[in-house]
Amino acid sequence: MSTITTTDVESVTERQALAELSKFFQLHAARTGRGDSSFMPMFSGRIDEAWHRLSDDRQAYAQFCTDNAGRQVTHVSTLGRGPIQWTSDYEARFGALPVIWFAATTGSINQAAYELYRSTGRIEASWNCGPGGGDGDGSLTEDTTA
Repeated sequence: MSTITTTDVESVTERQALAELSKFFQLHAARTGRGDSSFMPMFSGRIDEAWHRLSDDRQAYAQFCTDNAGRQVTHVSTLGRGPIQWTSDYEARFGALPVIWFAATTGSINQAAYELYRSTGRIEASWNCGPGGGDGDGSLTEDTTA
């Protein structure tokens, strides 16, 4: 088993994480709008961390969801590992995924995974959450791990 090398990148800022979360919500809304109900795993620890911080402010989170998805988006806790299938939609709309998608909560970059993506376009990752539909009950988070 090979060791994954990481590089600390201080340029992975909160603003960048929220900009990518915005794109992620836009993709989720576009996919669900065309009837695609497949789960979109959030595989970036850094972007997920920004999602959690944003959701602490319910009013700001509600506005962010409306601005970027046109409706509320729930944060669904669910564990998984496998290929990330939604990246072709991202690339068609926004271009290649930036390095922040390969950042842990600490800001460390999984360089091996990033290089694999850059050379093959494939991403194999673990995740612990993703977006849900928002059922209109005012709840912004769900836990499906129970």
